[in-house]
Amino acid sequence: MRLFVSEDQLSGWTEEGKIELAGDYLTVPSEGRSFHLRPGVRFLAIAAGSDRHGLVGKVKSEEQVRGMGAELYRESVLMGDDAYDVLPGFLAEAAEPTAKADGATTALRNGPTAPDLGAQSEIRRQEEEGRAELARFLLEGLS
Repeated sequence: MRLFVSEDQLSGWTEEGKIELAGDYLTVPSEGRSFHLRPGVRFLAIAAGSDRHGLVGKVKSEEQVRGMGAELYRESVLMGDDAYDVLPGFLAEAAEPTAKADGATTALRNGPTAPDLGAQSEIRRQEEEGRAELARFLLEGLS
């Protein structure tokens, strides 16, 4: 699950000292959690043409938008004869936990070294917890 955070919201949280940004990671010091950020846009409305691509109301990463053959320019996306008004921002996903010294947490980046169903289940549980925590924090904690 990815959550969209607008550039303005991210700037506001940074100015208020609620978050720290380093590269493409957002860290919430009070929670001790980090989130990976990727540039993205929320499609708000059609500026010209029609919504034949069904994008109004959707959120896409910039990579996905370019992969569809579209051009991004500030608060607009051009796709063929269609122009969209978009809200620039970021897609936030819970960052991968790193291995703890006691070995209790497996680094998600490398995945399990053997088909260990217990470890895979634990990884899925941690991913779900991270997604739920991100949603709760972004929707309630920083408002």
